[in-house]
Amino acid sequence: MKRSTNHLWAGVGAAALALSMISCGSTAEGEDPSLLHGRIWFEKLPEKKTQHVHALVVASRPKRGAVSKSSAYDIHLEIFEYAREESTVKLKFPQTDKKAEFSYTIKKCDADPFDLCLDLDKNPWGGPKRYYAKQSGGSVDETAEIAAALESAAGED
Repeated sequence: MKRSTNHLWAGVGAAALALSMISCGSTAEGEDPSLLHGRIWFEKLPEKKTQHVHALVVASRPKRGAVSKSSAYDIHLEIFEYAREESTVKLKFPQTDKKAEFSYTIKKCDADPFDLCLDLDKNPWGGPKRYYAKQSGGSVDETAEIAAALESAAGED
C-alpha cells in the first residue's frame, strides 16, 4: 500500500480502532435504525489530504461510540457513551462530562461509494447533520474500496 494511502487513512483508522476498542431512532424511509451500528459514517470524501472530514462510529455493545474530525495528517477523536429511546440518542462524553442528544433517520441514498445516508436533527459535537456509509458494513474489501475512493478524491497536496 502506498504511503499516501496510509496517511489518508490515519483518521479513518483511528475511528475504526475506536470502534473495535469500545466493542437508535425510527426512520421515515423504513431503514432499520440498527444500521447506525458497526460501520464508519463519513461526512464526505476529502478533496485533499489536509482537508478535515468528520466521521462517526457507534458500537451496539457496549453502548459506546466515537466522533472524529481528521485529515490524513491530523486526528481529533472523542469517545462517547449513549442510550437510545425510540428515535432519540442521549450522549455522554466522559472526557468533558458533556451531555447532549439528537434524533436521526437512516435512508438509502446514492452517494458513490456510499449507499446509506444518516440525517441528524442536530449535531451536538459540532459536525455536519448528514453522514454517509455502506449498507453492508465494513468488510475488508469494502474498507479497501472506500480507501481507494478517498485516495482518489484527495489527490496529491
